[in-house]
Amino acid sequence: MIVLAILLHLLVILASLLLALILVLLFVPIDYESQGFLYEEDMGVTASVGWLFGGLEVRFSKGRGTPQSFEMRILGCLKKNLNTMPTVRSEKKKNDQEKKKSKKAKKTKAPFTKEKLMAILKSVKRILKAYKPRYFSLDTTVGFDDAYHTGLLCAGIETLKPVLDKLGEVRIKPVFDDEIFEGRYDVAGRMMLGIIALEGLRIIFSKPFRKNIFKIERKYQHV
Repeated sequence: MIVLAILLHLLVILASLLLALILVLLFVPIDYESQGFLYEEDMGVTASVGWLFGGLEVRFSKGRGTPQSFEMRILGCLKKNLNTMPTVRSEKKKNDQEKKKSKKAKKTKAPFTKEKLMAILKSVKRILKAYKPRYFSLDTTVGFDDAYHTGLLCAGIETLKPVLDKLGEVRIKPVFDDEIFEGRYDVAGRMMLGIIALEGLRIIFSKPFRKNIFKIERKYQHV
């Protein structure tokens, strides 16, 4: 009985520690900062994330034709520094995998509808209202291979316009006769993973996406 009581106490302690860790992960604010640009001739991105009030910091940078840089700092000390340049073989393998995924996605993907867009935009608006970035700048040109999707983008921009106007400098130029995605951004702010996770669940279980989940379940039941 004594051994059982000790084991139960240990389990309670471990469960409490696990719950505390989950709560810390979800609700301790994360500071973030990122800049990037993408054009036909060049691209580059840098990002840094700080957690536990700077106790843990992760930095990342990547440019076209330059080594990828990844750093992790704990209490200001460099813990890990990983700089890699993909080899020709690994790049070829990656491209082959992307082609296979693309073919599979074309066979199984569900159509992106206006209802799905509105469900996502509602969550984005709630996140932006709760955690407005300290600084935000976006200048981009976007066009899809299907003009219908570009039209959905325009509808989304109009829906978010009151929020975007308060964020900072935002310029989104839609293109209907060409597939293009280029521009630059600069953002910095603070957020909680718990809020992002909650909004992600709201999107997944919203009516438009819930229908797809049920369709997938029925599909595999008949296989």
